[in-house]
Amino acid sequence: MSLATTISGTSHDAQAVAPSSARARWERNLCAWNLLLALALLAVMALPFWAGLVYTADDLGGFHLPLRAMYADELAQGRLLQWTPALFGGFFIAGEGQVGCYHPLHMALYGLLDLRPAYCLELLLSYPVMLAGSFFWLVRLLGRRDAALFGAMAFTFCGFNLLHFMHTNGIAVLAHLPWLLWAIDRMSTAACIRVRRLAWVVIALLTGSQLLLGYPQFVWFSLLAEWGFAAYLWRAARFDLRDAWWLCGALAAGALIGAVQLLATFDMLSHSVRQNIGREMVVLGSLHPWNLAQLVGPYLFKHRVVGINTHELGLYVGVIPLALFAWFVERPARVRQHRSLALAAAFVAGVALLLALGEWGGLYELQAYLPVVGKFRFPSRYVAIVSLGVAVVAAAAYGELAIRAYEPSKEHHTSWMMTLLPLVSMGVALAAPTLWGYENLANGWLRMAGPLLVTVACGLVLLAERGARWPLAAMALLLVIDLGAYGCSYAIFKDTVSLEEYLAAEKLPPGGPGDRVVLDYFDAKQPRPRAGNRLMLAGYERVDGYAGLEPARRLDLSSLAALRVGGVCWVAKCRQSDAIGGLVPVDANWYAVPHTMPRARFVTGALASEAPRRDLEHIALETTALVDKPVNLAGGQPGSVSDVYGTPGEIELMVDCRGTQLLALTESHHPGWRASIDGVSVEALRVNGDYLGCVVPAGRHAVRLAFRPASVMWGAATSALGMAITLSVGLMAWRRRG
Repeated sequence: MSLATTISGTSHDAQAVAPSSARARWERNLCAWNLLLALALLAVMALPFWAGLVYTADDLGGFHLPLRAMYADELAQGRLLQWTPALFGGFFIAGEGQVGCYHPLHMALYGLLDLRPAYCLELLLSYPVMLAGSFFWLVRLLGRRDAALFGAMAFTFCGFNLLHFMHTNGIAVLAHLPWLLWAIDRMSTAACIRVRRLAWVVIALLTGSQLLLGYPQFVWFSLLAEWGFAAYLWRAARFDLRDAWWLCGALAAGALIGAVQLLATFDMLSHSVRQNIGREMVVLGSLHPWNLAQLVGPYLFKHRVVGINTHELGLYVGVIPLALFAWFVERPARVRQHRSLALAAAFVAGVALLLALGEWGGLYELQAYLPVVGKFRFPSRYVAIVSLGVAVVAAAAYGELAIRAYEPSKEHHTSWMMTLLPLVSMGVALAAPTLWGYENLANGWLRMAGPLLVTVACGLVLLAERGARWPLAAMALLLVIDLGAYGCSYAIFKDTVSLEEYLAAEKLPPGGPGDRVVLDYFDAKQPRPRAGNRLMLAGYERVDGYAGLEPARRLDLSSLAALRVGGVCWVAKCRQSDAIGGLVPVDANWYAVPHTMPRARFVTGALASEAPRRDLEHIALETTALVDKPVNLAGGQPGSVSDVYGTPGEIELMVDCRGTQLLALTESHHPGWRASIDGVSVEALRVNGDYLGCVVPAGRHAVRLAFRPASVMWGAATSALGMAITLSVGLMAWRRRG
């Protein structure tokens, strides 16, 4: 008698029959054990949160925390953060996307909670959501709760997902993926039309939620996985052309829901340095083939990877999933019930690995011909799909081994893969000094961790294959310890401090909040990590900055004139700033910028320039500015500016001038700015290459500049339309009978 499913969601590949009470109890106990381990690891990940600390490793402290602090402040004032003067002299932060300004969950977290709990919860919530979604999806496919939970743990806690803990929006997008796969399965296989249509609504809402998180590259990965799963269902005769049309409709409705973020991101992309990147930037972050050694040697290299960008180049999936994957690939016929699913997942993992290899894989070049998608960097991020494929294969193999605990196979074959893997791991560890040199390797004990872990994993698989039960529980334990130690030690427990300690560790300029600084200068001869945005937590503003979609600039910040027109007060000392003539040394860390321009001022002369970087050096900045097109000014003495009031994206000024003059600001220009004088709209001009201004007639006036990009207005209307369509379909489905 074959072991059948014990839950209402039946397996697609096996007929359901009533299991014996002993076998049902065994499955429940194993499932409970796996659930306990998963919850234990989630609790361990949350330890810094319960201890009153914040996660600040890498981009968490350098990018996400400062921007979310601004986001929370704006929500507390009843405003939605879209523009910030604290980055790049002014930045369309909502278009950059990684704050997820328009996402309802982010609005709720940062609008209702204090900064630290809201921030920590945002980082942590993705993992239980991903775990639950993976479990429910795999239960429908495998029909076993223990195997489904094992596969869910293998995917949720894989090296990619834990190493990318600092890419919180990307992991949040991936957390939607298993729920989307579950909904696609329900939409195509449910007998009830109402259930199918409600599944359609779920797909639309989840897709919209993914897009509102503002990380389109991970949404692309999700779409590839969704259509790959649809292809598997079609191959299994559970998905037809009608289902494909319904899926396209759901994804289109989701795109409408996410339009407010999607259009804003396209807007930001069109004004960023990413718009004109070449092939060398597209393939940046390709996974070098040497990194395949990580699979059998997780701690082999000094930085765990060949290269120094550990979280981007990490390939480790865990020794237990690797051993189960190898056990299946050696002889697929071993998996009797879910062989087709495992084969499809293995194929997807293989294709994704070729894409992750980038310039060494041969497939990634095809992506460069696609619009928008061709701009994505770091092919190595396709490891997310590799990890999903490996987890599904591991779950299917684990389920087969669990069946053998009560139905041992009468055929026993020598497993050469279970012998070969430890030998390969040992060989790589011994040959590593010759291949890569000791200077690139971890110490000897860490190098030998790989062979030890692989040997134990293969031994457990062999014992389980022969009908032993305890190795199944031991495999789940080793999975959690292995992946938890690997990921938490790098991205989660690293650099966890209190918020007060994090702020106190920054070397502040001699001025005070509101002052503008420049921290970063690129040096090809002396490369160094980019300075993060931590100074923003202390109230300082950056005219340079750190972001994913860095805006394109016309000026060169290594010029004193460019620093002055940008309102820069302080410049960090480095090799490049040492060469800027005219800076005044203040202390060991900072230069002062003399005669920097105020936030708003009048000039009486304007020159049309097509090369502001060059021409800025040859004008009197106090009385003259560069513009894109000729303007007629009256000359004379510059007018006065008083009562400057500003919030992010809103600037109001009271001005007085004797003739027509040009109002020049240190706020960065963007086509989304709208200007008005005494309530009458006027043109917002690009002044001095990168900044904002407008022409003001003689007299005393109230000038108002507001950031109102068309992309946000059209996007908001489109998102409202998408929600209306989706809710209408849901309402009709709910009222439908039969």
